[in-house]
Amino acid sequence: MTTEREILNQWNSVVEKSKEKARKFINKLVAIDQNTSVAVGKLMTVEIDRLGYLKYPYCRLMLHKPIRYRMDGKLQFKMGEQELLFINKPEMVMDTNELASRFPKIYEEILPKIKTGVW
Repeated sequence: MTTEREILNQWNSVVEKSKEKARKFINKLVAIDQNTSVAVGKLMTVEIDRLGYLKYPYCRLMLHKPIRYRMDGKLQFKMGEQELLFINKPEMVMDTNELASRFPKIYEEILPKIKTGVW
């Protein structure tokens, strides 16, 4: 039987891996997989934070001018000037190469925006 302490240690380990992966992409264009959509924007800051009164930490990412896309590659909406997103798994944050392999339709949509300097 797994104890609550062991679960918390495993959770902390995965969140720490998420932070380390995300730190490699600071000031670069990233995509955040949010299960039903993908947010694409320039990564500004990476920190570990707790959501409200929950005891489990999350990796907090600040994105500059993020745009949210549906899984089919269509634009869902433009988010604010800066947005906070929370992740708990390293595979949720992707650089443009990972985005091209995992979500090619979204990559095709953002390619013209990259070339025109939106981010």
